[in-house]
Amino acid sequence: TNGEKFYWQDGSLVPGERRVKTLTLTMPANTRQKNLSIGYTASATATISDIGVTTYTAPVTWASKFNSTLAVTQVANYDLGYGPHPMRAWDVSAVRIFWQVEDFTNDLTNVTLQTTLPSQVEWTGHSAVTEGGAMSYDATTRTVTWHTSAIPSFSHAQGASFEVRVLPNSDQVGKTINLTNDLRFTARDSFTGTVLSRTVGALRTDQAIQAEQ
Repeated sequence: TNGEKFYWQDGSLVPGERRVKTLTLTMPANTRQKNLSIGYTASATATISDIGVTTYTAPVTWASKFNSTLAVTQVANYDLGYGPHPMRAWDVSAVRIFWQVEDFTNDLTNVTLQTTLPSQVEWTGHSAVTEGGAMSYDATTRTVTWHTSAIPSFSHAQGASFEVRVLPNSDQVGKTINLTNDLRFTARDSFTGTVLSRTVGALRTDQAIQAEQ
């Protein structure tokens, strides 16, 4: 509440004694306010019993800024690909992978999403983006990258998609396999100045690999 006050009282302190009090504030669930901060002002009064004098400290003011609330996802769309589904050993299937970032509070800058592809997954070169530059692929490191200079707060979800070809082997029959490795997200929060990072776990096939026919 704006202007709400909290008081702490203690009986006495001896010379040289130091005590620390912790105040914990809990934000309501799903709080989504741009550039959210909380300001604090603290002061103290005390009576020096030996001389009967009451002393006052000057107020000390500071603020806490809150980083942006965001969501990062990666999903696979098999309907936009080709080949058998469920996938079969030694049979090529193509899958479209979608990355999405939703920014619910502060503006973000220097946004990057990046992953690496497993050995049985091949980059086809077919990709699309909602904002920012085109996706890139480094064949040496097998790294897929998408970058955009900014995502405004409360904007529509932004991201990119790309196609991969997958060739499972017979050792993977009966198992789900990675389509991508972990997805790494970084961005700078323009309000707090903090570099934010998130990691989304590896994207796996939705069904186990079938035996070849």
